Amino acid sequence: SNHIEPRRFLEDASEIVLERVQCIMQRYSMSTLSRRGLCLHYFDSSAKLEMHSEDCEKINDYAIRLPSKDDKWLSFRNHCRKERVPFVVYADLECVATGLTRPPTDGVDRDVVNHPRIGILGQNAYDATTRRSESLCLHPAFRAAAHTFRNSTHKPYHFTRNDWEKFNSVSHCHVCEKPFTSDDTRVRDHCHLVGRYRGPAHSNCNLNYRDSRCIPVVFHNLSGYDTHFIIKEIVTVYEGRVDLLPITKEKYISFTKHVDSTKIDQKNCMQLRFIDSYRFLASSLYKLSSFLNNDKLLVLRREFSHLSEENFNLLTRKYVFRYEYIDCSEKLNELRLPSRELFYSSLTDSTVSESHYAHAVNVWQRFSILTLGEYSDLYLKTDVLLLADVFENLRDSCIASYGLDPAYYYTLPGFIWDAMLKLDSQTGYIFEVDLEYPQHLHDAHIDLPFCPTREKPPGKRDDKLLATLCDKQRYVIHYRNLQQCTHHGLRIAKIHRILQFAQFPSLRDYIELNTKFRTMAKNDFEKNLYKLMNNAVFGKTMENVRDLVDVEGRYGAEAMIAKPNFHSRSVFSENLVAIELRKLEVKFDKPIYVGMCILDISKTCLYEFHHEYMAPVFREKCKIMYTDTDNLIYHVECDDIYDMMKRDINRFDTSDYAVDNAHSIPLTNKKVPGLMKDEKNGAIMTEFVRLRAKMYALRVQGKKDAKKAKDVKSSVVAKSITFENYTCCLNDAIEMTRRQSCIRSKLHEVYPISETKIALNPHDDKRYIVSGSTDTLPWGHY
Repeated sequence: SNHIEPRRFLEDASEIVLERVQCIMQRYSMSTLSRRGLCLHYFDSSAKLEMHSEDCEKINDYAIRLPSKDDKWLSFRNHCRKERVPFVVYADLECVATGLTRPPTDGVDRDVVNHPRIGILGQNAYDATTRRSESLCLHPAFRAAAHTFRNSTHKPYHFTRNDWEKFNSVSHCHVCEKPFTSDDTRVRDHCHLVGRYRGPAHSNCNLNYRDSRCIPVVFHNLSGYDTHFIIKEIVTVYEGRVDLLPITKEKYISFTKHVDSTKIDQKNCMQLRFIDSYRFLASSLYKLSSFLNNDKLLVLRREFSHLSEENFNLLTRKYVFRYEYIDCSEKLNELRLPSRELFYSSLTDSTVSESHYAHAVNVWQRFSILTLGEYSDLYLKTDVLLLADVFENLRDSCIASYGLDPAYYYTLPGFIWDAMLKLDSQTGYIFEVDLEYPQHLHDAHIDLPFCPTREKPPGKRDDKLLATLCDKQRYVIHYRNLQQCTHHGLRIAKIHRILQFAQFPSLRDYIELNTKFRTMAKNDFEKNLYKLMNNAVFGKTMENVRDLVDVEGRYGAEAMIAKPNFHSRSVFSENLVAIELRKLEVKFDKPIYVGMCILDISKTCLYEFHHEYMAPVFREKCKIMYTDTDNLIYHVECDDIYDMMKRDINRFDTSDYAVDNAHSIPLTNKKVPGLMKDEKNGAIMTEFVRLRAKMYALRVQGKKDAKKAKDVKSSVVAKSITFENYTCCLNDAIEMTRRQSCIRSKLHEVYPISETKIALNPHDDKRYIVSGSTDTLPWGHY
């Protein structure tokens, strides 16, 4: 036949190539070895080859590279990031929906959102100046920021008599903080941007301590929204390449524009690095600013220094802007605020509240606003200034606490990783075992089975995290978890592999430092920040380098497409294309084994609390209604649960209870790691309905109903789903749908859509639902 099926041809071709390669390799081998075609590693027995193949076939789509001898140790190396970034740009944009620009192809009407209005604020750390610009065209504002930064460089070098005395008397390098030895060359390190003497340094430290030529441009929610409006112009409007840090071809963690027109000595040029403040502080801008006292809003206060305290407070409150009403630029010339009814939003299916509208009217009157355009300008200006205040407070806190500036980093986890490394046995084991789950344990472990696994629920296509009572094959587990499992009756059927390691509390100083900062925090901003500092370092240890992708820009597009590892491309415009490449090799330079140990040890705390405390104390009168990672919702039958808490107070952190709480709970153990906490602080939960993971509702005396529905917007849940809907869905076993509006993007065009979602679903596929009942059992129960 003349027809060749492509996939089969490629498989045959790879077999031929590998056979030839292996023949050549065996020619130079001293012994007969079992071979493995995929990764070309050889084994001296078929048993070892078979064991290796189970892992190799799943994961080795590319070459594996381990750290070299010189970089196998994790240590802090980014000493130049201890210097405060001298110039930062804060930006925000508001957009106008200009109407349907193309016929819908999928039955959904789309209003394309474009015509951005942008606000720019430049913050100079050295001369305490602020430069603000508001422009409909993006590139002049950013180019002005780059040239302003360039003009502040190459200041003359000043070295005073006092500096000379310090230079000779100091015994440690100010860069690496290590002592000078008799063989070290001591040099005078200074800032090339402003000519300021910084201190004595080793010669190598001085050479590597480079001044930043990168200007961070900070947007709030850059990845999810602002990128789509600015990326095309940033790429094409002036010369210079763009480096992407991608999630996909259309969604980026960050991107950096090299501004060729600012080259110094024909080699170094300024770079505009666009970063997302939401990846540092994942909350709304107004919520973040509400955590700060007015005396911390220095940028906003400097811009509005003439305002009374009352008028200043109006700016710090969240006020509303009518995006959908302004569908053309002419409406910005209107002389009055639109009526409350015109503030309707299809995204939330509601108009603004009366209090929010009254606040907007108050702002209009107090600031003598004449047109809707002036109101828009004030709204945009306030957003940019609040963003600057929030991020500058983050920088101040981090520099004071860790001696590092977050403005150098793309995300908070990246910053935290360096902060942890900057703060610089016994033997441990990781096992790969087969475990048997004896049937007589099933009823006792029905609420919280040991050893959760990622696998497909019966009849489903996608893997999920399941806590089952099934036997486990080739289960990888930390020795402390294994001890706990065997203590509670699980049996080891077979040990496949053991990894032995020396262990020591390398993160203890870092964790204890943040815990101390958190207890000393003076506002909610700092409390949340130092909690995140501890949590995010775990995420960095679990970073999977296999999931990283390479996305290249338009330069050399033909060559990129011709590469054998070409994956796909997205064409955004005539001069803009993104090309995704498969990785040819992966370097394992992240300590994922540390993250695995942290996760497993944290599990022992949760399992110990239930199986060794709650279950023995209350027996059959204690039942877990819901669990999610590190929290439990219990149904307990007893006279007074708070008497038990007071009796065993060392198990609980009760520091958030009111001083005069009704249960006389003492306030103790503030922020002590590993202790359980009453999330409602003494308020009585009266009803609870759980449908499936991240889909539940609960009632608490004196508070609003708490409702969760995964993948459904919180505004839709609050407005159109009641507690009774959860009860009805559970008892009648019916799915409930809701209509919601969302913002989507395709090829960097942003548009709103309306979609129907399954809001409530009674079918919990992570557990078996008992016939004729709302009770569930773990998969694998007898």
